[in-house]
Amino acid sequence: MKNSMLRFFLLVFGLAALLYAGLSGAVSQGLVSRPSYSDEIILFLALAHLGLFGFVLRRLDARPEDFVKIYLGSTVLRILFFGLFIFLVLRMDPVSGPANALFFLLCYFLFTGLEVAALYPIVSKRKPAKQGQKED
Repeated sequence: MKNSMLRFFLLVFGLAALLYAGLSGAVSQGLVSRPSYSDEIILFLALAHLGLFGFVLRRLDARPEDFVKIYLGSTVLRILFFGLFIFLVLRMDPVSGPANALFFLLCYFLFTGLEVAALYPIVSKRKPAKQGQKED
């Protein structure tokens, strides 16, 4: 579990750095304007995904047969926390709301894709749960 968590931490840190550098490069080239809460969005999503990944790993170690329930539970938490976060961002800066919301969605999909890609090998290595049928 420690190796998986460390690996995921490095991947999340790398993705956050790439997002920051990519946005900074696009802004300096005049392609886009920087969303007002871009730094906060990157930081929040990186920390939230680290926390949720750790939560899923701990629960998975305790009850590997309940992966689907565990991941769906983390998805509910994700929807609640992320919805509250973007709601607050939109309330604090309604003028830049569309840019912040679009950047949030882009980052959300990238971080979630990274999380799924990191969880897949962990889950696929585990023995499948027995289905209750006898083998012939």
